[in-house]
Amino acid sequence: MNLLRVHAPNRHGDRIDRFTTLAAEKDGTTSYGVELGPLGTFTLRVVSPWYDETTHQLIGYVELGMEIDRVLQKQRDFFGIEVFVLVHKDRLERKKWEEGMRALGRTPDWERFPTVVLGTQAHQKVPPLLAERLVRGELGDADSIINMAQGGASYRAAFLPLQDAGGRSAAHMVLIADVSPDLNAVLHTVYAGSIAAVVAGMLLLGFFHWQVGRVGRRIERDEQALEDIATHDRLTGAWNRRQFDELLAREMNRARRYKSPLSLIMFDIDHFKKVNDTWGHQAGDDLLAVLSVYVSANIRDIDMLARWGGEEFMVIAPDTGSEAARLLAEKLRALIENGNFGEAGRITCSFGVTQFQPDDTAESFTSRADAAMYAAKESGRNRVCGSENPG
Repeated sequence: MNLLRVHAPNRHGDRIDRFTTLAAEKDGTTSYGVELGPLGTFTLRVVSPWYDETTHQLIGYVELGMEIDRVLQKQRDFFGIEVFVLVHKDRLERKKWEEGMRALGRTPDWERFPTVVLGTQAHQKVPPLLAERLVRGELGDADSIINMAQGGASYRAAFLPLQDAGGRSAAHMVLIADVSPDLNAVLHTVYAGSIAAVVAGMLLLGFFHWQVGRVGRRIERDEQALEDIATHDRLTGAWNRRQFDELLAREMNRARRYKSPLSLIMFDIDHFKKVNDTWGHQAGDDLLAVLSVYVSANIRDIDMLARWGGEEFMVIAPDTGSEAARLLAEKLRALIENGNFGEAGRITCSFGVTQFQPDDTAESFTSRADAAMYAAKESGRNRVCGSENPG
């Protein structure tokens, strides 16, 4: 593996407009695939977002790459067949390609063939029988085996299309086997051997793509673990405050756009300080963790539980009006009152409920839920109050 670069697209015009990079920028996740570079090289690229461990802000992207030169060279050495990569001209910028060829100490020949140029992987000369076909613009049918003859020698050639990470046909790989020796005596064997060589070449490419997927999946698993750390509260497993803000903004925009109801339920544990003072802070932490699991198991899949701070929690309830939100809050209140929470024993919670209004900001929306919850506390705790009628 070779580290290609670490870059920040929004700084100093540091952009790499390739499929894997753009996909990673768009989704914020690891992207991988085979890419065609400006010099006509095919590279396995794995691009992963890089976040600051403290602030969780995006720093840039780490890119890893591996040229397929080694794969093709092994194929030549092992099977005794010639391999050529023919890059489609419409996938290259002529000026950049020619500059790259000169930088590699080679003489660029853009005009030699009408539709393709030799990839940098092809160090050997193109045999005349292949050159004649390329001059005529004949690349052969996909995965086909073609018989060719030149100067009394017989050959079999296979044309395998290569696609890049964007699913575009970017090049052809041509495999040529000399089947002249003892052709008459071992025709069947040689034919089978050439077929095997072509199949083996395809398997090597398949292995190459499998390797891409394996590396990508490993990075994705690590990325998912980092994503969980960045978006979930470490103690309770609920969404953290930062992620809550993003989820609430998304649901508020959706409610405005589709004119659908949206409600907030805010609650906290009554007399939580007493739990800490009596059984210690570890017991308090354990209570918060168990309560989070308890509430998560008793809300809908579309509802989102977040830790607001301390012993306070928020539930975002999409497609839910104030009355339905009150019923949900009352259900949770009764379940908590009748539950058993380990050392803390029986506890109660006070709930505040409010419904989204079209002119709400996130601050006004959450402030009403907060006011309703404190109204529930002031009126005796262990109850549900709504912002429209806090008493």
